[in-house]
Amino acid sequence: MTRRQSGLSMKNICKALFRMALLLAAALLLRHAGAAADVVINEVMAQNGTYTNGHAYDWIELYNDGNKAVELGGWHLTDKRTNLTKWTFPASAKLAANGYILVYSTGDPTLDPGKNKTFYADFKISSKGETIILSDREGNPVDQIDLPVQFGCVSYGRGAADRQMGYLPE
Repeated sequence: MTRRQSGLSMKNICKALFRMALLLAAALLLRHAGAAADVVINEVMAQNGTYTNGHAYDWIELYNDGNKAVELGGWHLTDKRTNLTKWTFPASAKLAANGYILVYSTGDPTLDPGKNKTFYADFKISSKGETIILSDREGNPVDQIDLPVQFGCVSYGRGAADRQMGYLPE
């Protein structure tokens, strides 16, 4: 029996290898997308009246709805659609399964971005309303929240019971 009769031509072998490579790439993408999809922007406050360390910083809360911790080192937060990598989480950032992380939005680029699980983004959040975007290491958007006008000491985010977006008075 010749190679041609057995169907094992070089062309068929290459096609089979290409299909396997595509399947492997798709599996890896789905695995990565699943972890990213578990992390959401849960709540945002643009006019904070509560002082922490002598400051009333705006803040952004992330939530990991998954059952595995997510390494956030290299992920990004921004308030600019044209700059999805505006602020980057330090390498040590990790979000536990079913856990929360608070990022203070200070507008101060001189603050250390993260120390002892406290994170400081170097942009402020507009109380007139804007979009906050969370992106992965490659700068691909993972989640975003479109903020309407903000009011003092009233956050905006996902309700605990129904997960619907709305104002969340303290």
